[in-house]
Amino acid sequence: MHYGEPVIRRAVPLALGLLCASNPLLNVLETLSKYSHDNDPDVAINAIYAMGLVGAGTNNARLAQMLRQLASYYHKEPNCLFMVRISQVKDFTIMNYFVIVFNIFIDRISISGIVTYG
Repeated sequence: MHYGEPVIRRAVPLALGLLCASNPLLNVLETLSKYSHDNDPDVAINAIYAMGLVGAGTNNARLAQMLRQLASYYHKEPNCLFMVRISQVKDFTIMNYFVIVFNIFIDRISISGIVTYG
């Protein structure tokens, strides 16, 4: 991984994230955490996104702590910080809140359509 081509180095974190989606194995999280501090910003961004994929729907406390630490580490780099925030939103409890609000909004639209045309 250290001496590979840049395209391959950028794809490895995404491949790890897709292989272990919603299955936060400790060794995968540690590997992605290491890649999230890489000198190449694209590798770091891909690793941060892969961490979000790995933790999607699991509410893993260790991963949440890693993402909070990454947010403070990348507070001056907007691209990396944006990806950290996207990865944090993939938390199951937050996603449930957005799904509930979206469903209520859609229900109100459909009910108003029935009332208007009914």
